Amino acid sequence: MTKSIDLIPTWFWPEGVPRHMSRPRATAYANTVERWARRRPEAVAIDGAHPLTYAQLDERARAASANLTRWIGEGTNSRVALVAGTDPESTTVLLGAMHSGSDTLLIDEATPWRRRAELVEGFRARLVVASQRSGDSDVETVTFAECLEPVEDDPGVPHGGEGRVAFQWDTSFALHPTATLLGWALAFRAFAIIPPSQSFLTVHRLASWEGVTSLLASLCVGSTHLLPHDLRHTTPPRHRLRASGAWIMGDQADVLADHPQASRWFEGLEWIYLSVDTPLPARSRRRIARQLGTPILTMLGTPATGPVAASPREWFIDEAVGIPFTGVDLIPLDERRQPADPPWHLITAARVGVQSSLLGEGFHVEGARQGSILPNGVVDTELHGRMDANGFLYLL
Repeated sequence: MTKSIDLIPTWFWPEGVPRHMSRPRATAYANTVERWARRRPEAVAIDGAHPLTYAQLDERARAASANLTRWIGEGTNSRVALVAGTDPESTTVLLGAMHSGSDTLLIDEATPWRRRAELVEGFRARLVVASQRSGDSDVETVTFAECLEPVEDDPGVPHGGEGRVAFQWDTSFALHPTATLLGWALAFRAFAIIPPSQSFLTVHRLASWEGVTSLLASLCVGSTHLLPHDLRHTTPPRHRLRASGAWIMGDQADVLADHPQASRWFEGLEWIYLSVDTPLPARSRRRIARQLGTPILTMLGTPATGPVAASPREWFIDEAVGIPFTGVDLIPLDERRQPADPPWHLITAARVGVQSSLLGEGFHVEGARQGSILPNGVVDTELHGRMDANGFLYLL
């Protein structure tokens, strides 16, 4: 960890949470679906109107993997664009793409058609998987139903490699190996201190780094993944109210807090994390916490870095974004985008750079922001902040 982080007294750190976390050696699929399909095949993996057990999820994801491998064929371009929604089919196909070793770009189904075509072209995808076919793109499109169609496994077809998932980062794409994504999930699970027997609500859709982290955080310990739910417009099913916590977007917090049913939705929750990329006024967070009767914490991250800092439940500070995640160092950058010589506690403010053991080989950024990965392995978040001697990050 950086010099300033080492100043954190032990009692500031959440009990039981490791300060360092290495990138997992095995892929995300091997450590989630495959692992629990072997150990607890009848346990529910994905909730919904028709829940999927781990055995069912494994069977369908492997079918998607086989179909994707067969359609893409051999060659250097194994890129797939997945138009993902909040349904179990989107989740299953993503897991199948991870198993196949494909590079998969996640596009939210709410994205306009013209923008979808631009993203597919910019990513150079060879195949698009969506809920329905469309003639608006020159790239071949297949449906979820076709992708999930059972096929006989061909032992001569290679699969099960280290695939990558791409997220939109403004006008660029951030590509991460699946082991990196699993590292995010394990760090989130440890930091939020969520036991395997509990789950959490999320409004973050699958085509986001938060959505994928939520999915893998549930599956890596064999618990049930609760599909994303838009709390602004509909009431969650009753069984979802047993969740131990919630992870929502920071810009939705005020709307949810003012909703007449919000206090009933969040009754019994131990925590709510807000994803933030700008400072959240302390008075706003206090009002939301009072309105919902639940501690309101913050989670900072980007599609290029995953979770970077968060307010721990054991130590809640209104103004701070939080302390660095496990496996993450926050590096002050100067005007030249180089690591600043003085440590955080000797400077007033700086650009926030991220150096993480979870960002492994195979991670890179394509597009206009590819220069955000500096030669020394630091990712420039383009955010500005300050850090006190206790290691708490404040965005400016």
